[in-house]
Amino acid sequence: MISFFAPFGLLTLLTLFAHMGSSPSEHQRDELLPLLNFELFVYVLFLVTGLSILFAFRSGLSSWFASFFNIPAAGSLSGWGFGLTLAELFRGEWMNVLTGLAITAFVTGFCLSPVILSRISTQLAHEALGKLFPKRHQVLAVYGIGVYFSVAGVVGLWRLYGG
Repeated sequence: MISFFAPFGLLTLLTLFAHMGSSPSEHQRDELLPLLNFELFVYVLFLVTGLSILFAFRSGLSSWFASFFNIPAAGSLSGWGFGLTLAELFRGEWMNVLTGLAITAFVTGFCLSPVILSRISTQLAHEALGKLFPKRHQVLAVYGIGVYFSVAGVVGLWRLYGG
């Protein structure tokens, strides 16, 4: 919880303070920078999730991934969105506040879902491999999820930078 809420609070305050004294043209220009970086973050998130699922049996990569990479990044992105929402609230734009809260909730769920999926899939594979006669289709399904996330991350990064 601390690894989520510490970056969340810090980025909320920094974003709120940055947007309180800015002009509308600076406000619109600065809003595009995190949006452009969000796409890169999503592809890296998918790639690291896929690799953590594939190598979870040999190392503690999935727990490292969740605690040091994904949860703080989700808190940072959610804090950025919540800071923008609070700035709109203080400006009196009520319709933008509802939209900002909805987008912030979506980004939080989207960024935390790979952690939940990797934990569920690695638990399923550990249960299947721990039995005397493991169900092979469960283990293959977990590896398929890992391959899917890895390929999605690589294709996205290639599309962003290579093509």
